[in-house]
Amino acid sequence: MFWFARLIPIATLVLCLPGQSQSSEGIAFMRFAGDSEWGYSVVPDPTGLGPTEMVERFELRPGDCTSVPPYDDCSLGAERAERAQARRPSEAVSGPEWYRWNIFFPEDFINTYPAKTRHGQFIDHGKQDPAWALEVGSTGVLWLGARLIEEALYFSLIDENELRGKWHEIIVHAVWSSDEGEIEVWTNGQKKASYRGPTCVRCRVFFSYGVHRIGVSVFQKKFPGSALPVQVVFYTEPESAWVDPHWITPEPDTEPETESENFQKAVEPGSGSASSAVEPMVVSAEVETSLDQTTVSKALDDSEVGEATSSTDDSQATAQKAETNKVNEDDLPEGGEARGDNQ
Repeated sequence: MFWFARLIPIATLVLCLPGQSQSSEGIAFMRFAGDSEWGYSVVPDPTGLGPTEMVERFELRPGDCTSVPPYDDCSLGAERAERAQARRPSEAVSGPEWYRWNIFFPEDFINTYPAKTRHGQFIDHGKQDPAWALEVGSTGVLWLGARLIEEALYFSLIDENELRGKWHEIIVHAVWSSDEGEIEVWTNGQKKASYRGPTCVRCRVFFSYGVHRIGVSVFQKKFPGSALPVQVVFYTEPESAWVDPHWITPEPDTEPETESENFQKAVEPGSGSASSAVEPMVVSAEVETSLDQTTVSKALDDSEVGEATSSTDDSQATAQKAETNKVNEDDLPEGGEARGDNQ
């Protein structure tokens, strides 16, 4: 009975830990660098369109900052309503890791640039800045930005005109390494980012999410007397895994089969005789010959029109390519390099 009595206080302490829950793979999430009453809550999905009945609500108000070493938000002009993995690695994390969550920005969500907001961060413990962050900046686009390399690198995840009023699924595959790592991100089933190289420095990585507003002092300097708005964002609790959880459906093989491959399959046991496979090919060849004769006759009459159309199409293609390659430096976050899909 003595040992049982000693276990009671320990069990009570564990059960009373505030703001903590369990995601997949046994990774716990808890409040991070903030403890306001309004900052975090679990509520019924107000949209009725989310993947889960209950969702997490984050609310950030002006002045929501705390200073909990080594994270000194108040002196850095930052505000935060976040949760984070309870792990704080004392040694480097290595190898692959997967994360998945859903996020919803209400229609009245206001972009507060030059005070930018982060909505998912992979923080290298002991450093103030994350190695990678999902951020809304000057353009209103949700970007994935690398913070560990000298050259600013950004990948566009969700366009501004698609950001609000919809649930968005985000999947991250990371291989943590100080030299040969990997980052891949899918948004709503589409691959939006692909990177090879260093993914962390100390690599004592943990994940946080919610609303983290940075550059508050810059906003106040640019708009003296103006108050930052309240910002509300909804999430589903992130899932995580150490091995591939098969959240991504492999893309089908779209390469067309050759004619010889089709013929070989047709004469394989159980697929019919060789003659039955050849007959449709002969009929097809006759039809194609007839069509070719008609096409050649028509092409002789329309050759001049075709040449003019080709010239016009080439000019339009050149103009479209020039427009696509045009990048407005003012629209890039912090003047960084923008990357499109599958870069």
